[in-house]
Amino acid sequence: VIGVDVASGGPAVSNGITISGIHGVARAIRVRSSGNVIGGLDFAQFSGEEVILIEGNQANHNLITNCVFGSDNTSGVNAGIAVRIATNPKSTNNRSTNVIRLSRYLRNGVGVSIEVDGLGSADRIGAFIHDNWFGTSPQGGPGPGNGAAIQATAGGRIYISSNRFSGPGEGITLGPGSDGSVVSDNHLGLGDGSTVCSGFDGSAIRIDGASAVQVRRNSIACSDVGLYLAGGASRTVVGDNSIGGPAPAGHLSHGIVTESASQTLIRHNTISGNTGWGIAEAPGPVIDPSDTLIACNSIFDNTAGALWLPSVGTLPPVLTSATAIRVNGD
Repeated sequence: VIGVDVASGGPAVSNGITISGIHGVARAIRVRSSGNVIGGLDFAQFSGEEVILIEGNQANHNLITNCVFGSDNTSGVNAGIAVRIATNPKSTNNRSTNVIRLSRYLRNGVGVSIEVDGLGSADRIGAFIHDNWFGTSPQGGPGPGNGAAIQATAGGRIYISSNRFSGPGEGITLGPGSDGSVVSDNHLGLGDGSTVCSGFDGSAIRIDGASAVQVRRNSIACSDVGLYLAGGASRTVVGDNSIGGPAPAGHLSHGIVTESASQTLIRHNTISGNTGWGIAEAPGPVIDPSDTLIACNSIFDNTAGALWLPSVGTLPPVLTSATAIRVNGD
């Protein structure tokens, strides 16, 4: 046990115990075993690739809690990744269940990175990341951001829930090998209740090459794009999210962008107030409409319009009712 696990109603603001990388220290802690707790510490001014590295075949069931990575002022910047998870279990029974919770990430190159070579993603859990504040103010509002909040490549299933994210920088990126990940109940892009909203320079959430990802019940605001489904994303479920909203919460471009994503389900979302389209198709190969279902969404007040999708050769509907049919609306 390193530090203390401080009970808190929210992520740590400052703990009074600082681990400093001043004068060129590259890394604070390397974890290569299981069952460790790192809690109640501030980490600032580290110059290496990561501040905490969790790596190896046995580095599972570790907990990082109530820590602060970086600083509200520019003097506490960490140049690299705050927490890097690079575990490599040898068997399907040794699934990584490292947990990161109740911590703040400020002015880091990357907040959390999961990057693993080893078993296929269906066999392993990369991390549970919940109830953290990425780039926020001490009160959980708009703050200084990070270069990127969360990145995952070949990391297995990542569970990202109940976190708060402030820009600028990049948001959540789930790359190849992040199959089966869940992003739920997060706030991405934060307002101050008036005219300020701090989102991301690119996409708040980007899924690029991962399959069977679920994006549910998130509030996604004031970034360039709310959700980007890049090439190779497949079997994505996007449901019950708020994407955009009244000024200043709308996105600078589109609410959702799809790029050759297959077997996508987009339903029960509210997509509004965006400068571009509510849902747009990126230039490139045409989506097979039989693979994509867009249903039961509320899409309104988007400057460009609701939907911008490729033209497909479909037959007009055949009306077979024996009685008169009346169609209303636009």
